[in-house]
Amino acid sequence: MIFNKAHKLRQVDWGVPFGVASIIFSSFVFLLLVCMQQWLIAGLLVAGVCIILLSYICINKPEAFLIVSLFCSIIPFRLGLSLSHWIILSAYPIFVIYHIAKRSFAFRFDITSIAWIILILLGLVTIGKWHDYKMGVKCLIHLAIVPFIVYSYVNHSVLSVTTIRKVILSGVTSLSVFLVIASMIAIVMEITSGVSVNTNNIMSLHSLMVLNTPSNRLAGLLVFLSVFIFTAILPLTMNHAKRVFYYLLVIFALLISMLIVSRGAFVALAAAVGVYIGGQFIFNKKLRLLPILISVPLVLLMIKPFIDMVVFRMSIMQVDQASIVRQIVWWDASQQILRNILVGSGPGQYQYNVFYLKTYDPHNIFLRYGVEFGASGAFILFFILFYQIKRLFALMKYNPGDFGIIFMMFMPAIAAAFIHSQIDIIITSEGYGLIFWIVWALMVRMISDIKKGDKPSVSQYSKSVPA
Repeated sequence: MIFNKAHKLRQVDWGVPFGVASIIFSSFVFLLLVCMQQWLIAGLLVAGVCIILLSYICINKPEAFLIVSLFCSIIPFRLGLSLSHWIILSAYPIFVIYHIAKRSFAFRFDITSIAWIILILLGLVTIGKWHDYKMGVKCLIHLAIVPFIVYSYVNHSVLSVTTIRKVILSGVTSLSVFLVIASMIAIVMEITSGVSVNTNNIMSLHSLMVLNTPSNRLAGLLVFLSVFIFTAILPLTMNHAKRVFYYLLVIFALLISMLIVSRGAFVALAAAVGVYIGGQFIFNKKLRLLPILISVPLVLLMIKPFIDMVVFRMSIMQVDQASIVRQIVWWDASQQILRNILVGSGPGQYQYNVFYLKTYDPHNIFLRYGVEFGASGAFILFFILFYQIKRLFALMKYNPGDFGIIFMMFMPAIAAAFIHSQIDIIITSEGYGLIFWIVWALMVRMISDIKKGDKPSVSQYSKSVPA
């Protein structure tokens, strides 16, 4: 009987009580150190506790870790990176050590992982060329290292179908709500400071800045999130009240993006709508036009002056300063790539003086990777992106139902980000880029699960393509 009780005690999960006790004890020690004005030791204690907590979540609660990473992706932190970058860099090494100790694979060694590793090596071999080591480390982290970590982590076997569903529903929703509320607060502050937002001053919000995110990038991110909510979250939501909430969230996000009057965001939205409508015709052979015919004209009528300004700005691109600057930078970056075919100038080392401003990004995703990692780096990025798209289209020929669902869930938003990245700093930015690579990795994971025959993973998203 005593042995039975001892066996039951060993079966009890002591992780949570031990964690709570550790946090309470650490809080007491922290307060004691603050009272003694030992700021450095107190800071190290807080950092250590946070790393341990994040590592535990990374290993045991992958859905929570990805949700936190999504939510913190737009919160600026040290070295010009977001808080999520530091969370991932702090927790993932312990995740790897844990799986090595268990003698299990901590990486997904496939052709995409190998491509990311080669890209990282291309960045490292340029260290001798670096003139700004801070920028070099920062850009190598957010352009290559963190995307590789995200891909490896999401595609590791520790994740499940339920995890993907929770990340999509909770992570993207919480991030969208946070960004919309922050944008609305910023708009209210602009108005209270004397900025007039009306048809006579349409460009008043074009310089809006939210959480160190410039206006064009903010508008593009709002478009990306609203499209993803519409294509991937709304089909999962059967509750009427929640559906109304998501529709309102999409409307507010798109409205804010249109108020910013960003040409790139407008083009990105048009690309996403085109992919969505094309997918509906391909997979359904018909399209429910009534909701679109009712809602779209009403929304366009409400923001007609802002749409007119976007159209006007697009019509003067040949003499517009922003467009001319982009063309100059594109030409200069192209010349740099031709001079550095195999190895580029190094991550974050490209710089071009545009009149009185300095730019470190050519405003084109392939030119950015090409000028910093060499033409070979741009080719590797092209392969990483289009290999999975090609794979998805090839699989759709044999299983249009299941893989068509994935296409309808992810491709409109991915198309929006990709098109926008040809003319602006989007996927190559810190916050938006991390969000994109997490969504991209989730898509690749779903493709792999369904290809292996994991049918339950598809049944949960069966409403993504309305009949």
